[in-house]
Amino acid sequence: FQCGLDRELLVRARRDGEFYLAHHGRPNGDVWLRQIEPEQVNEPPGGYFNDGDLNRTYGAGIDCETNWSFGVQTAEHDVQRVFGYAVQWPSDRSYTYYPRQMVVHQKQNVDRNIKRGMSDFYPAWKWLKQQAKVLENTGEGAAKQAAIAYIIQYAQATSGDVAAMRRDKADREIVTRTAGGGQKSQYIEDKLPGTALNVPKGQEYLSGPTGSERGQAFLEVVQGILRQVATRWCMSEGMVSGDDSNNNMASSFEAGGRWYNYVEGSQGEIGKAYVASCWIAIEHAYRCGLFARFGMSLADIEACVAVEATPPAIDKRNTFEAEQVLALRHEKGVLTTDGWKAKVGIEPDEQEIDEPARGATSLAGDDVEPTDLGGTATVDVAKQALNGAQVTSMQEILTNAASGAIPLASVKPMMLAAFPTVDPAIIDAMVEPLKDFKPTATPDGKPIDNGQGEATGEFSSTSRLQWRRNMASIKETLTGLAAKEITPSFAKELLGLAGVSADRADRMIADAADGKLDEPESIQAASESVVRDSIAADRLTFAAAWGNYPGAE
Repeated sequence: FQCGLDRELLVRARRDGEFYLAHHGRPNGDVWLRQIEPEQVNEPPGGYFNDGDLNRTYGAGIDCETNWSFGVQTAEHDVQRVFGYAVQWPSDRSYTYYPRQMVVHQKQNVDRNIKRGMSDFYPAWKWLKQQAKVLENTGEGAAKQAAIAYIIQYAQATSGDVAAMRRDKADREIVTRTAGGGQKSQYIEDKLPGTALNVPKGQEYLSGPTGSERGQAFLEVVQGILRQVATRWCMSEGMVSGDDSNNNMASSFEAGGRWYNYVEGSQGEIGKAYVASCWIAIEHAYRCGLFARFGMSLADIEACVAVEATPPAIDKRNTFEAEQVLALRHEKGVLTTDGWKAKVGIEPDEQEIDEPARGATSLAGDDVEPTDLGGTATVDVAKQALNGAQVTSMQEILTNAASGAIPLASVKPMMLAAFPTVDPAIIDAMVEPLKDFKPTATPDGKPIDNGQGEATGEFSSTSRLQWRRNMASIKETLTGLAAKEITPSFAKELLGLAGVSADRADRMIADAADGKLDEPESIQAASESVVRDSIAADRLTFAAAWGNYPGAE
């Protein structure tokens, strides 16, 4: 999304408990995204929308009685079957209908059979208001008392004199009605810093609750309320109150871990909404003809295209452990490189540092090899040595290349990808001898009979193993048929599995019906056609394949 819309939607989901993302398709195939404020989704007056008109105009698919409570049109007896939304505009109080195909509605903190979402602040709002009120009153009382510099007590003064003095010194007067129907005046005097307080004789000055020794207790109450909020939100105390003095570092990490897991789970749920938004855009582009040149239906596109939403990683103070987990997932093939970059907030076409040269094993960071005291470069043999599984894997790659199971040109790139710590020169030394190598035994230890299946000519550049397997299968099938060991129908099935067409299989079965295979010349022509069907004809020429194949029977 452009302009950080995805992050804004995440904030809205947490703050409002839901978000509505409307999709407005343009004639050129573009889609404009507009957010609908949750307070605009309201129940319309009865009869404002007609279901028949909605079906004809929007294709809403309404086929039953509907319910418009909370502005969401659903089936009367099935809340999970949503047809559309009623959006009220504050300017003229009119309503606009949005079919569900145009809107992505993401709900939070409610069950699926609840029409609207609930804010993260809802369960803790009462506590947040309480602590705010306590903190505000404590601060106001402390501020007023701190403004009093000293107290002046007069030797002789009546209460009437004091009341008159208060009236004269008041900055403002508040008149309220009493229960008996009369009026009561309250004189308010603002205490500026350095104010002197006038108290008549016979009265004693006492500080208020916030100015006494109980003032600290009110602050502890505030912290207690915020700890309750943190518990409700699966946060550590310091994430809400700003005071982590009650926890050590390990406890803070452990408490914060629940919050990280909570947010990561929320990212996954909201990611599904992002994917749904992308599919709405793809479907609109398809209907505008942007995919017409491919000759594909929308179902074909849905089968070929995978849309994924990878959320960025959440910042953690203990980032080393998180990076270790990502590195392990990448090493095991669970996480791709682009997925790793998305997790740490790096664009797929960016990198934070220059990639080191292939095969480099130094951890110094500046291409500096560690040296001993004499200045000679040292090598950590334990880190560079291959384990038993790696050695076996390397041997298997070389064996398959020697037997022709994989192209020789693919061996070096495969080895470099599988063993990045091995020096490329060492890999070259292992691959180079394979160019002129002729195996004398198969990988399972059986000797190779070069007179019975060793292909020559242009065919020798292809897989000899595949050649031998095809010819052995065809020969065994026809021999079994000639010896009456298998039926013609079963022989046809086996030849079909070997890639022989139905017509050619019928001719080969008819040739073997006399109980013997035909002369080598006939077998050569038939088998040449069979193998041409089994292996790509544009790669192989079989005319020379029989030069070293005596005794075809």
